[in-house]
Amino acid sequence: MKKGIIAVSLILSVMLLFSACAGGTAAPPATERVFYVNAIEIKGGTSTDSLAAPETDPKSLGKTFGFKGPGVYDPSNPNKWQVASYQFNPSALTVFQGDTVKLVLFVVNGDLHTDRVEDPDGRIVVAEESHNRGRQYTMSFVAEKAGIYQVRCKEHAEAMRIAVTVIPR
Repeated sequence: MKKGIIAVSLILSVMLLFSACAGGTAAPPATERVFYVNAIEIKGGTSTDSLAAPETDPKSLGKTFGFKGPGVYDPSNPNKWQVASYQFNPSALTVFQGDTVKLVLFVVNGDLHTDRVEDPDGRIVVAEESHNRGRQYTMSFVAEKAGIYQVRCKEHAEAMRIAVTVIPR
């Protein structure tokens, strides 16, 4: 029963989105869309008693990942190890063309994030700004073009991004 309700809700949501994009429903007037975003680090630790540490150091997979191996993570327990990854949460947003996008960013983890916003053509619309842990910042831009704008963190480039999908008005 629950799966059926979820499926119907999903189908209705998709139909509404397509209807709005196809002109069946007028898009709301351009406005300021405010999103509250957290810069977070997700960590997971365990012990070699229950799971061997990864053979490949996750740090070698990209700058967004962290790893503290056995003996490093907790010197008092040489079997413990930990992995980590940085991300923005939420990492996918949707607005209409012409809207002003205001990102209220709070940095929970990471001492430094250098963030910027690029339009669908890769042009920088908000220059790089330094963001530090425990502080709140605001980044704003007008979504002039339909397509996907990217908010990117220089230090954690691979996974720490926000995709802002801009639907034609």
